[in-house]
Amino acid sequence: MIMKEKHTSKKWIGYAILWSLIAFPCLFLAFISPEDSIITLLPLIAILLYITYKYGKEKGTIAGILMFVITILLNIAAAFLMYAILLELAWRNFSLAD
Repeated sequence: MIMKEKHTSKKWIGYAILWSLIAFPCLFLAFISPEDSIITLLPLIAILLYITYKYGKEKGTIAGILMFVITILLNIAAAFLMYAILLELAWRNFSLAD
């Protein structure tokens, strides 16, 4: 008898959090280089769509859509915050050089 492993919804949330940590450097690069951002963001969004689809299949469509929106917003906010912090540090170093 072959037993199939069933993914619970908590596993899919864990996968989304892990994917967010992996995708963070790629999102940061998208803010640095806006002309290449579409090439960077499409695979990230595709994988996140798969994860949220599997989560939504177990919990419901509304929950899957909500998870996708919240994860995307958190990823973008974290990448923008890191970009703003590094930009502020660069300005501070530039003003100290004068």
